[in-house]
Amino acid sequence: MSALNWVRDKAEHKETEFMTITAESAGEGTKPGLWRVDRWHFRGVLGAGMATGIRKELSKLVKVQSGDIQTNEVLRIGGQYRSEYGNCEFSKTVYEWMSA
Repeated sequence: MSALNWVRDKAEHKETEFMTITAESAGEGTKPGLWRVDRWHFRGVLGAGMATGIRKELSKLVKVQSGDIQTNEVLRIGGQYRSEYGNCEFSKTVYEWMSA
């Protein structure tokens, strides 16, 4: 199992909410109407080997910004200091269009 898939599996579903987007505020590729928003989140410390592996997989993060289901994955890893090397924060947000 890759390091990125391990983090995805450990992410917990945090909340589901509904959001209404008006025609005036809809961006390019986004339909106006009622959207269901699901969020997953993981925060923890990874071992040095896993932190190195996950850095190599950053290009595999999903970002789909058009259609009826839009997905956005964000991964923050490490920091400015050596003591923060394995700190990891992953979030995934899925927007699903429900109705106009």
